[in-house]
Amino acid sequence: MNEKYDEHYINSVTALGDTHEVVTSQAVFARNGIKLVDAGVRIHAAFREKLVQHKLLPPIDQCLSVVGAVTQADLRKRARAILDAEPRFQLIRSALAGIERLLSAFYAMPLSAPLAFELTVAREQRPEVFEHSLQMTLIALFLAIKSRMNDRDLATVAAAGMLHDIGELHI
Repeated sequence: MNEKYDEHYINSVTALGDTHEVVTSQAVFARNGIKLVDAGVRIHAAFREKLVQHKLLPPIDQCLSVVGAVTQADLRKRARAILDAEPRFQLIRSALAGIERLLSAFYAMPLSAPLAFELTVAREQRPEVFEHSLQMTLIALFLAIKSRMNDRDLATVAAAGMLHDIGELHI
């Protein structure tokens, strides 16, 4: 029996390639050293079966880039929209003297290319995971500010909040 690796995530990645320009930034190899895809190749649904049959090294997120990937500015903009529009988040707005410190944590959070890629997959293929992560990040940042954490720690809290459920993409 041929074991399939990370089938759900590969499905999402290749489906993303059907609607966005997803390109290999480096060659993709199977664990046994066989090159599966050259660098510079656009990934789409036709690659699904080829990729899902192998344990990929390095992990697929380290091999791909996407045009229009999630940025810290995108996260901050969407967080502001949630704070402005969602009634349940009005309590956070009213409990803080200002929301700029909270929103600035999104700019300060570390966001490597592979993590930005995963968040882009979430935003485009699993928007409920992406929105949930943003909402939990806002709550975590609110609690961190109320606990008087410094700005550096707020950036870490923002990263943890955004990535706390990223594994959902793989199941």
